[in-house]
Amino acid sequence: MTARLLLDLGNRRLKSARGQAGRCIDVQAHALPGAGAGAAEWAAVESWLAAQHAALGDPVFVSSTRPRALERLRAGCLAGAELRVAGADGWPFEVATTGTGSDRILAARAGWRRAGSTRAVLVADLGSAWTLDVMDGAGTFRGGAIGAGLAAQAAGLLAAAPHLPPAPANARSGVPATTEEALAMGRFGALAAALDGLAARFETALGATGATGAARLVTGGDASCMQSWLGPAWEPAPDLVLEGLARLATGAP
Repeated sequence: MTARLLLDLGNRRLKSARGQAGRCIDVQAHALPGAGAGAAEWAAVESWLAAQHAALGDPVFVSSTRPRALERLRAGCLAGAELRVAGADGWPFEVATTGTGSDRILAARAGWRRAGSTRAVLVADLGSAWTLDVMDGAGTFRGGAIGAGLAAQAAGLLAAAPHLPPAPANARSGVPATTEEALAMGRFGALAAALDGLAARFETALGATGATGAARLVTGGDASCMQSWLGPAWEPAPDLVLEGLARLATGAP
């Protein structure tokens, strides 16, 4: 089966993979320039992407959370490419929401497949924003929650209270005894508590509690630094958006 180029265009990174037989392989990532960046800042990204497109050809399957960045690539290194943007023509499964980003839907669907396609799944995607999304046991995307990611939280607090020190990446268990540990608990610990609390609430709404509780997966750029705070109930699942794209690209939703 011919391999397809898969692109996950996020807020901070562009990830690519080869999609083949419903799987994503050879995952790579490139940092994206910030808003307002010019041609020079985008040159390395476009050169990298053009080489991949030349190797795999059309069609290119894309999930995008940055519409302006997608338009820039469409007008530049992907000019003339056959782009298939996830969700543009609807979904081959039930989506019970409106206006939801394709990354959230694809990640939840891929998580549901990982969980065996019969069990409800909760997918926490931790990046510029964090999301916690729900796919019920029948494979319907039900929606979820969105909040400020770790970097956005830190930037917001720094702007509001610039006299505070930076938060360390770890803190001791129990009640924090220093300002630095308190900041870490308020950043990492609070996000973990929010995800656990919302997960329990969503499971209750689904009627998926106790031994029949939903599977819990965590993905995204900040997943690794949050894993120890979340604990073993949350299974690491890198590249879920690309996994979802791979299935979409081969007609295996």
